Amino acid sequence: MNRKNLVLAAVAAAVCLDTLIYGIIIPILPAYSASLGASPWQIGVIFAAYSAALLAGTIPLGILSDRYGRKKIMFCGLLSLSLSTIGFALANSIMLLVVTRLMQGLAAAATWTAGPALVADLFSPEERGAKMGVLSAANGFGFLVGPAAGGVLYQWGGYSLPFVLCTVLAVLIGLLVLMVIPGHPSAVGRVANGQSLRQVLGNRGVLTGSAVILLGSIGFGFIDPLLPGYFTQKFNITPSTIGFLFAVISLCHIAAAPLVGRLSDRVGRLKLIRLGLIATALAVPLLAPAGNLLLTAAVMGLLGITFSLLLTPSMPLMADAVMPTEDNSHDAGYGAAFGIYNTAFSLGYLIGPLAGGGWLEFFSLPSLLVAYSVFLLLVGLPALTAGSRSLQAD
Repeated sequence: MNRKNLVLAAVAAAVCLDTLIYGIIIPILPAYSASLGASPWQIGVIFAAYSAALLAGTIPLGILSDRYGRKKIMFCGLLSLSLSTIGFALANSIMLLVVTRLMQGLAAAATWTAGPALVADLFSPEERGAKMGVLSAANGFGFLVGPAAGGVLYQWGGYSLPFVLCTVLAVLIGLLVLMVIPGHPSAVGRVANGQSLRQVLGNRGVLTGSAVILLGSIGFGFIDPLLPGYFTQKFNITPSTIGFLFAVISLCHIAAAPLVGRLSDRVGRLKLIRLGLIATALAVPLLAPAGNLLLTAAVMGLLGITFSLLLTPSMPLMADAVMPTEDNSHDAGYGAAFGIYNTAFSLGYLIGPLAGGGWLEFFSLPSLLVAYSVFLLLVGLPALTAGSRSLQAD
């Protein structure tokens, strides 16, 4: 394995660990928080602390990675992840759990800005989509394995065991990052004088990619919390069966993401994003008429592929947009661009549950699926088309 691919493997391992730990917490933390006397509202605060830290930290950490190098930010992120993970094992109060979740959110912000930016530094646009597809697949694998691993490890060794093992993994991956990622910014791209946040925010490619991420994450934002209850009422199934249905999405995404990324290198990012947007709009409403578990699993798998078409090319699209050209004397602002990427994703995850939950106060979930589909076609598609024309004009 050459040096660049070894660095890619280290970044993918960090991304996978971040989402693995996020998933492990899902079946464990609510019950443990309740045992400490947390109310439902306080449990919500504990979980929201992660998103708040991610939202607040992602752009500043992206800018810092442009200025001081990816390695420092990634290592600090993994150090924060190690401390937060062992913190979960030792926390004996609600306040400590909130602080630990804040640290975990900052760790994710570091990994999800410096990591993709490092890949953008190392690989040319002709291969960037394929390499970032690997990161997307690693992310999906972490989400797939995390909840199940958390439940199994909790049954084997109690509350602390999952966090102790993940702390060991975080330390090992941190050492891997120290060994394989070059320390000097010039070794992985000229990042010392990156583009300013204003310049990156004004970039049409960044705006287009951010809009795509926002649209897609809104869908995930309401699908994750609302579909389990809908499936339970519709099919009278157990949580393990619901977990299987969601695992189908992750498996199809893991399989599709590297292929989609590689295809975007050949045919263009925007073509696949447009296809993914239309396909997602057509597939989402199919969840309601699917009358049995087999058909429902097929639709969930289809969504894993369509969301991959929509989201996977958006990462290399944003990197391509801020790449220096002969007419642009500024260095690449990859860190700032991926900070904006993560901000858009976090906002979508915030808007999705709120909008979806509010909709269900008055209407049904099938109507919400149709409304989201219409939103993608009537708002998302014209916005993407306008963005495409602006990019072509440039």
